[in-house]
Amino acid sequence: MKPGRWRVTSKTEAPLFGTPNKTVAISCISSENKDPLDKMVEDPCKVTDRSATADTLKWKWSCTVKNLPDPILGSGELKVEGEKLSGKSSVVYTVKDKKLTVDWTLTGKYLGECKKAE
Repeated sequence: MKPGRWRVTSKTEAPLFGTPNKTVAISCISSENKDPLDKMVEDPCKVTDRSATADTLKWKWSCTVKNLPDPILGSGELKVEGEKLSGKSSVVYTVKDKKLTVDWTLTGKYLGECKKAE
């Protein structure tokens, strides 16, 4: 992933929650922190599988949460083509014997060099 400012649009879909939600974030990716999983998978979650090619990153992760009987499972894929990115991610978890899924669609665009305050 090219270091610099990236605008990433995320569309979240979860049938249980109704209307899809769209968010936009601008992040500064430096050569030291250009691995997107560093920001996407945080404690107590752990990456359980990961593969990468020159332009595609695929991953699986899981979390053990105190009040849930089963682990939360997630997976995703991110493809970077020059100054654009696209991807998808999914999370599955069980609450009161009901399996729930949340899906994300990601699109992004390189905006240029990072500003000093970022």
